[in-house]
Amino acid sequence: MRRVGLVPQEPRDLLYADTVAAECAAADEDAGAEPGTCRALLTELLPSVADDIHPGTCPRASA
Repeated sequence: MRRVGLVPQEPRDLLYADTVAAECAAADEDAGAEPGTCRALLTELLPSVADDIHPGTCPRASA
């Protein structure tokens, strides 16, 4: 059996929670990660992102 996954053209289409905090909590749960794992990674990449904003409005990290 094969599994196929589709990835939207626009990465922001993958976000479904109303806040960054809720999105991170859902990501941790979906991945089976310890609570706070996603938020810690996000803070490392984009330290100024607040928990209460919509995840679709987050700035993009620059390389």
